[in-house]
Amino acid sequence: MKGILFKPDMIRAIVDGSKTQTRRSAGLEEVNQAPDDWEYNGWAGSWQGFAFSNLPSATTSRICRPRYLPNEVVYIKEAYWQDQSGGLWDYKLDSSRWENIEWPVTICGGKAISPLFMPAWAARYFIRITDVRAERVQEITEEDAFAEGCKNKVLFSNSSFDIVIQPASDVFRELWNSINKPPFDREVNPWVWVISFKVV
Repeated sequence: MKGILFKPDMIRAIVDGSKTQTRRSAGLEEVNQAPDDWEYNGWAGSWQGFAFSNLPSATTSRICRPRYLPNEVVYIKEAYWQDQSGGLWDYKLDSSRWENIEWPVTICGGKAISPLFMPAWAARYFIRITDVRAERVQEITEEDAFAEGCKNKVLFSNSSFDIVIQPASDVFRELWNSINKPPFDREVNPWVWVISFKVV
């Protein structure tokens, strides 16, 4: 079974039902070398992946395959604490003992396990992929930004009730750039997989 990584606050948003989408660029490295040169043509069929055509050449095409496909069940990777016998003790999201720790660490005979190394048997949250499509990262709508777990943010408010709101799509832009560095930052406008899911 495949695992998937999320930041801790995004795991909370998945659990409370406010995050039902994620955007990932893995598998799109070739088209993202020059994202403006490629056009998305949709599902190629037969579980091959999704088709892209190269606009300058007009004859070159590529089949790109996302890591996660519709109907797959995937486990969410998160940091957890293992006891002396190798059994599960608790999860980082549920405990204060994780503050200021560095990897790897062993305390009181147990050890903290990075989410990178979480096996499926230790997972408590699972999602089913319901849809996958490709789009440029800047094409995100406000509705999809909310599905990403982002919310409008109040930037300024005063006693005269002057309020400045940062839209959810701008909050998503900041989130994307905090995770993805060049050449996959939002300003480059890379192609991404838009992966919709539900908790199972």
